[in-house]
Amino acid sequence: MSTANPLCGDCTNFKLGQGAKFFNCTFAKHSGVRYGMQVRADTRSCEAFVARSQSTASKTNPKPAPPARPERAEPKSRGLCRWGRAILLAIVIIIISLITWAACNCFSGSSAPPPSPSPEPTATPLGPPPTATTPTPAPTTMDQVYYFNLGDYAHSSSASVIVTSDEKMTFYNTPGPVSAPPGTFFIFISVTLFNNSSSSITVAATDFSLVDSSGSRYRPQTLANSFYGAFPFQGRELQPGLSVSGKILYLVRDSSSGLEIQTTLDGYIWGWKLQY
Repeated sequence: MSTANPLCGDCTNFKLGQGAKFFNCTFAKHSGVRYGMQVRADTRSCEAFVARSQSTASKTNPKPAPPARPERAEPKSRGLCRWGRAILLAIVIIIISLITWAACNCFSGSSAPPPSPSPEPTATPLGPPPTATTPTPAPTTMDQVYYFNLGDYAHSSSASVIVTSDEKMTFYNTPGPVSAPPGTFFIFISVTLFNNSSSSITVAATDFSLVDSSGSRYRPQTLANSFYGAFPFQGRELQPGLSVSGKILYLVRDSSSGLEIQTTLDGYIWGWKLQY
């Protein structure tokens, strides 16, 4: 055998037949693996070989099948818990109810009711009025005007009156804005009247006039119904020991100045000078 081929050199069974050019090396070994081959008799070189151990091992010990590739575990979706489902259901029901309510209001064709008219101020039993900070002058003639400052009372045998404040503006809200015509402005005064007598008296905003320095006299204007706190515009009965308060509106020319409020009590004229 040729020593160049270790497989042939490891052959342990050499049987050459008569006139044969090859011999069978049936038990060759290499690295612990057995081979069967044919070897040329003249050159002792390997012609062919077959690995015996591979065919035998494949028959006796088949290779185990590769393990099946494990399927990828998909993460389980986490749904809502019992309380979460209950809360979600409640929210859905509320939303559906609101949509239904809005649809009913939209198609009902009914509009919101108009605001109710402002009630006139009710008479309040306040007892006797406070004493005036300035003594009431004793009337001497019915043509003379007896003046008081804002916040001072005028007393007579039948009533006590006080003008507490005045306001000058070009518009007021009812709640919508009401603007004074060009060349004019509004004057608001706040009045309180007490019935000092033992019988009822009639009170009205028309009993109070606004007079300027030129002698022009302005009568009260009717306030919008929604304006709260208006002094009774028409005559109203006021029982003994009661009082009534409210605002009175006047529309005045821009050229007017030296404004004052005048009213007549028991035949005498009483006046309050304003700041305009």
